[in-house]
Amino acid sequence: MNLTACSEKNSSGDNLQSGDEIISFEPDLDTLIRNPASGWTLYDDANDYVAQANTYWNQQGAAAEKYASIFYWRSRWSELEPEEGKYAWEHDENFKALIQGALDRGLKLAFRVYIDGQDNIHNGTPDFVREAGAKGYAVHKLWDPANENNNWTPYADDPVFQEKFGNFIRAFAKEFDNPKQVDFIDAYNLGWWGEGHHVQYLNNNNKFKKSLNNSSTLKTQLQ
Repeated sequence: MNLTACSEKNSSGDNLQSGDEIISFEPDLDTLIRNPASGWTLYDDANDYVAQANTYWNQQGAAAEKYASIFYWRSRWSELEPEEGKYAWEHDENFKALIQGALDRGLKLAFRVYIDGQDNIHNGTPDFVREAGAKGYAVHKLWDPANENNNWTPYADDPVFQEKFGNFIRAFAKEFDNPKQVDFIDAYNLGWWGEGHHVQYLNNNNKFKKSLNNSSTLKTQLQ
């Protein structure tokens, strides 16, 4: 590949100005340029158990350093706040090691935190929310041989759930509001797998309220 200035052609046919020179180089087609989402995204997508950090990074470390740019942690709210106000990034050594392992390998972080227990080994929402009086309903638990609905999920418009989840969002935002380390937060949260399927409400009319109003309210609460 040649870089030249545009001017009259010299005797060799190249467009050169007085004092210019031709620079030739071979493009690097192999080295990963860590632009956002350039390369692989590594996942810990736990609908069963969160990965053990030592095992995960022993298996994924080489791929992370050679090919990946993002570590995407996707799991339950109940993993990040098993007890009210007790957060995994402060008290869960395995979670901290997973996150630090990504940062040590030059990966940026991404998250989805969901609240629904559908097809999951555990409830998506921590038990303290139900114990505080939130109303909810049963969804299917992963690998249940009886195929029974035995995971609990709160109604999306339940005020106790909204209060407790709002507290979590504020704490989570305070910890991870760092664009130097976090690439994105996949923030929908509700429904099966946090993908918006089969969301249930105490009052189904709340499903059709303008999302803009809800977003404005949440923004005001977070300020």
